[in-house]
Amino acid sequence: MKCKVCGAESGKYPLCRECCRKKEAGEIIKCPLCQRRHYADTPCPDARENPAEHARGGIRNER
Repeated sequence: MKCKVCGAESGKYPLCRECCRKKEAGEIIKCPLCQRRHYADTPCPDARENPAEHARGGIRNER
């Protein structure tokens, strides 16, 4: 499996070791609308791609 944030090998886990450490430190968060993880200092990737749909929470239902 690949890490959901950086794409590195993560074995059977959704995050690699480095991103897991960053998540515990608060550097990586999970978007409350679409449930995707991203760096805390950047906007959600789904919000950048389709802000109106993301604001309505519709993207969450597509995944």
